[in-house]
Amino acid sequence: MKCLDPETIYLFLEEGLPSSDAKDVQAHLDTCPRCQLLLEDRAHFLEAIKSLPRWQPPPDFTDQVLAKIFRPRLDSQRVIFSALGLLVFFSLCFLTLVVLTGPYFLRTLSSFSHQLFVGGEACLLFLVKAGKVIIIFSKLGLNFLQQGREILSLLFSWERLGVIPMILSSFFWLSIFALWAFRRKLFLGA
Repeated sequence: MKCLDPETIYLFLEEGLPSSDAKDVQAHLDTCPRCQLLLEDRAHFLEAIKSLPRWQPPPDFTDQVLAKIFRPRLDSQRVIFSALGLLVFFSLCFLTLVVLTGPYFLRTLSSFSHQLFVGGEACLLFLVKAGKVIIIFSKLGLNFLQQGREILSLLFSWERLGVIPMILSSFFWLSIFALWAFRRKLFLGA
């Protein structure tokens, strides 16, 4: 048998080997002085580990670790200096732009502001239309729920079967008319 590895010796010392393997390891240890020396060394090591006192972390151990992991909050002075630095940077960029463009800068700026105003006006117009659409949808939904409630009350109170197809066809034509009116209101503003 070849010499034992440290893992097998540890398992032998801690009685973690099956009995047949333990007999083979014991037979090898009886004949191999190198493995006997390794076994004695590992046995002393295990005894030394077992004799160590059990370590208990201090009560504020978690707070100490978290304080080292997470950075403390920024102080106000650092925030103020960062904001001032950004202000100076953008001011220098603006001045550089003015110097490089010269007399065309004001014309470009006025054109940009005009385009911004036109875009803002278009955006507001879109928001107004979207608001109207939302109001129309909510009114349609409310009307739909009221009509559905009335239809259900009619279905369960009347016992004639001829009334049900009439109600369903009326509902179909009403929904077609509502969609047409909604389309007209949305696209024509009528």
